[in-house]
Amino acid sequence: MALRGKEHGVTLIELVIGMALMGFLAALIIPVVWYGRFGANPVPTAQATAIAQSTLETAMTASYAQPFPNCNCTNRCNTAYSQKDYGVAVDCTASALSGATAEYLTVRVTGPSGADITLGAWRTKYCFGSNCP
Repeated sequence: MALRGKEHGVTLIELVIGMALMGFLAALIIPVVWYGRFGANPVPTAQATAIAQSTLETAMTASYAQPFPNCNCTNRCNTAYSQKDYGVAVDCTASALSGATAEYLTVRVTGPSGADITLGAWRTKYCFGSNCP
């Protein structure tokens, strides 16, 4: 006759409690790791966003022939320059949409602490009056 000892194993209740505890710990740790990649200082991302917005706004109001300095949209251009600690890359692509001439302007700003912002916008060529180019 064999002696029966206490059986070892995990009950369903213990398994559910363990999964709930691991889920709770993951909910605490994941946001710290996810948002920590940009650093504790949100200023570089905010500055990169401001640089990208102002560059795109300037290009949107510039002449249609040359929205960015040293960049003509007739041929695809891709120029980059530096603004203090931030790298600014601009791109302009011309295309014809339903008979109208349009351009897609892109501004990408990279900066310290992993800040990387990309903004883009379409603009069309329009003219009011008789002396249109």
